[in-house]
Amino acid sequence: MKAIRALMPLVLVVAPSIFAAAETTEASFAWSRPILDPPAPGALFRIEVPFDVYARCHDFPSDIRIFDSEQGVWPFFLAKTPPPAAAMTVAVDTVNQAFVEGIEPHWRLDLHPHPSTTPGSRPRHDHVTITTTGRDFIRRVEIYGSEEQQQWALLGQGYLIHVDHPRLIQEDTIRYPTADYPYVQIRVYPNARDARETFTIRQARLGVYREQTPQERPVPHSILTTDRADDHRDAQVLTLDLGYENIPLAAVEIMAEAGGDYHRRAVAWLRNERSAAWRFAGAGNVYRMGESNKSRIPLHGAGRYLKVELYHDDDPPLSLTPLVARAPRHELVVQAGDGRSPRLWYGGEHVAAARHDLAVRFSSIAPPDSVPVQLGDAIPNPDHRRTGFGSWGPVLAGTAVFIAALIVLVVIVRMLKRMPAPQT
Repeated sequence: MKAIRALMPLVLVVAPSIFAAAETTEASFAWSRPILDPPAPGALFRIEVPFDVYARCHDFPSDIRIFDSEQGVWPFFLAKTPPPAAAMTVAVDTVNQAFVEGIEPHWRLDLHPHPSTTPGSRPRHDHVTITTTGRDFIRRVEIYGSEEQQQWALLGQGYLIHVDHPRLIQEDTIRYPTADYPYVQIRVYPNARDARETFTIRQARLGVYREQTPQERPVPHSILTTDRADDHRDAQVLTLDLGYENIPLAAVEIMAEAGGDYHRRAVAWLRNERSAAWRFAGAGNVYRMGESNKSRIPLHGAGRYLKVELYHDDDPPLSLTPLVARAPRHELVVQAGDGRSPRLWYGGEHVAAARHDLAVRFSSIAPPDSVPVQLGDAIPNPDHRRTGFGSWGPVLAGTAVFIAALIVLVVIVRMLKRMPAPQT
């Protein structure tokens, strides 16, 4: 019993401190930014998440709060970013497919999209995906549209690419401005490497992209000298410092300066620290063939350092324009409170996620009538204190609960022993 009494002060001191730490205040966060010119109370507004927030948060977006000078809490949610453009297949009938002889022999394929089910409208289309026979080719493609198959308007042109050596590069989709012509003609010309080749069109799928409003932003960066260990004899290697850790990336754009045609394989890697191992972030093809070009490589992952390997193999390296790294445009949707001088607080250890019903009321999508509001500069919080005893918090909490339960059990046992025996 003496040991139990000795542990009582520990329980009385540690347990209240641990459970009091669950209260989240301004002191729970290491950084803040003032919200400039917030709207009237009750109005909705949007804040673009600064890049430093990704690095200074311990669990983005859980350790974020908005308090005003009266300690009022302003509800918010992280707006969902629109999904990537989804390709929808347009049903068609094949009107004609034939090989056309002449000065420029080519395969011709005429398609007729099925009529729209909506009265007064016609099906829209903006790309075609083409599969042909053969391997190791670069074939020019032209896409035309017509009202009555008499006069044809050029919609777009590009190249089908299937190169096996020294690296596999493939491209089978030709994009063009959205159109609603009821007839589409596809012309595929022989291989630029071997004009005498024979091939056929296996399949052509007409489609339309359900585009979403772009929700990306360029990431400022500096170019670093590539480490010797990352140099590659067959590739140009570029290393970018994005300035902050944990920046999520959506894509990188790679384009050569004005010049001739090219096609290259690109591989991208990410890491947070200069000494850490690289993590694969994405790969794809970039090319310029006549008026057709592709410069975007989709990425996934987050980090501070981005490495891009652009493989030229036996060709000379390209003279590149500055690379463009793109991040998703994350926005906080906030409902203004009654207090003054609101601030965005972030960077708190062991802070649980805020649970507001604002996202439920607006389906996690930024309302169109919400206004953008700017943030001021980041300011370190001199009153910041680590909550929950840091990483030891869960251990100490469990120990305190165990000791308290043990004390209660001992008290119950002693009370039972003091009870008089039942009389018979």
